[in-house]
Amino acid sequence: MSLTGQPPTLLDRPYFEPFDRTYADVTKRMKAAAARLNGADRDWLNRLIDTFATERTLWNRRPELDEYRRRWQRLRTRFLRLAAGAYLHISYDLPRAIADDWPGQRSWSHGPTELRGEQIYSEIRHVFPLTLRRISRDAKISGWLVAVLAPLSMPMLAPLGTWLLHLRLAAWNHARILATHPHRARREQAMALAVSAALEDVSDFRPWTGSLLQPPDQVLYAPFWTGVLAVLLSWGPFVATIVLAAAVAFLVSGLRIRALARSAESMLFVQEFAIRLLDYVDEAVRNPEEFPSYLARVRRQQGLSPREGGSAPSLG
Repeated sequence: MSLTGQPPTLLDRPYFEPFDRTYADVTKRMKAAAARLNGADRDWLNRLIDTFATERTLWNRRPELDEYRRRWQRLRTRFLRLAAGAYLHISYDLPRAIADDWPGQRSWSHGPTELRGEQIYSEIRHVFPLTLRRISRDAKISGWLVAVLAPLSMPMLAPLGTWLLHLRLAAWNHARILATHPHRARREQAMALAVSAALEDVSDFRPWTGSLLQPPDQVLYAPFWTGVLAVLLSWGPFVATIVLAAAVAFLVSGLRIRALARSAESMLFVQEFAIRLLDYVDEAVRNPEEFPSYLARVRRQQGLSPREGGSAPSLG
């Protein structure tokens, strides 16, 4: 059961696939970076890589992420599902995993030092833009509309890459707090509430179009188009070819406009989402006891009523 007493929301593979395909490439690049290191530096980075992978396998099992999964389930496009996975991984998984193996402490008292660990962490930041460039033409991640109709995918992924780097920097700072300050369990509990609240609030912040948040329509157009084709062919192959060519050109033009509009809206969504994550998670880590009242205050300021934005969570 979830924390609310309701049956838990479990996500199917299509929701995870955009992230999993992307992160497989990220993992490969991180392992290559680890192989260039020596001794404790290499062992530490490899340990983080393994822990990050383990955290991913627990997304469907963590009751504290049930609300996040429920909101994730509403995301229609592969691009937004990629953002939901990447943002959760960086804002929630990374700080906790790094805190478990904070450099200079316990198993790593012999190295790397905190300063060296931060340097290694910083040096591998380049794997994210490299991976985003590689996947920009992958229709299974960016969507066929973007990958086929126009070179939109890299411009759409670029803002995501920028926000990932901001979130990644915050993750290191939050890991330091978790590793070196008391009441870690309380802070992590507040973090789970924070990531869920960020996705909940960005979804309710403005009336996003159905192409982003509503389930995809399952409408079959084949019977209609089969009839149209039959009529055109009755006019003769030459006329049918001219009419079909004009119709396709018109359709492609309309689809390009739709793709551009959805691309712009998607970029705005990931920006609003990242801004909330940066604010909410930082407050949760630093002041877990005050986070519920902080969130309620922010929601009032943004005009999100409890019904629209969800009630303030409790850390009880």
